[in-house]
Amino acid sequence: MGMILPLARQLHETTICDLAFAADARSTFNIRLQRYRWLDSETGPYLVADLWNFKPEIMRASTLNIPTDVRGQDRIIAIVKALQGTEYLNAPGGRRLYTPQAFERMGIKLRFLLQYQGEWRS
Repeated sequence: MGMILPLARQLHETTICDLAFAADARSTFNIRLQRYRWLDSETGPYLVADLWNFKPEIMRASTLNIPTDVRGQDRIIAIVKALQGTEYLNAPGGRRLYTPQAFERMGIKLRFLLQYQGEWRS
């Protein structure tokens, strides 16, 4: 059984950055989250990764000492640079958020996942 986010009704074409939560999202989400007590911000990502036999190093961006006023695309670039990365892979909806030239100027290759072509049902 999966976790469904309490989103407001929206057009199918709505991009991730334009999604909106339902008015009662907080209370609905808290009720749904009760079924997944193991899914907290500290252990949940590791448990999910373990299901896929994937061993990531998970860290909080706040530990990188990037100024809080660095936002959006500039923050992503700063995070990648702080981790000495050379590529950034994002969901397809990010094409509207990021400009490849800004990443290229900083020596970072910006890539996007392919758009999902399967069925849209839960």
